[in-house]
Amino acid sequence: PPSAPSGVSGSWTSMGPTWQARISWNAVSGAAYYEVQYRTPKTGNAWRTDPDYSSGTSYISTGLMDYNSYDYRVRAVNASGASGWTEYTLYK
Repeated sequence: PPSAPSGVSGSWTSMGPTWQARISWNAVSGAAYYEVQYRTPKTGNAWRTDPDYSSGTSYISTGLMDYNSYDYRVRAVNASGASGWTEYTLYK
């Protein structure tokens, strides 16, 4: 399997009634695509998989609510399997 992504970071791209964030990471050699999951304190800490996988090194998270923070995790995937997760917390 590929290595876990490094350099995961995030920033708000829209605040207010339509909250959005961009999550970015460094490219992983041999990765076919990346999976992104997220959670908030309000979801009972259950990870939710976003169905839109990224073939690039960033992802726009849309439809977010006005919470103090969001936890994200990213992993690289190819035909051999998936890497471990790299976690990142985005705060307001």
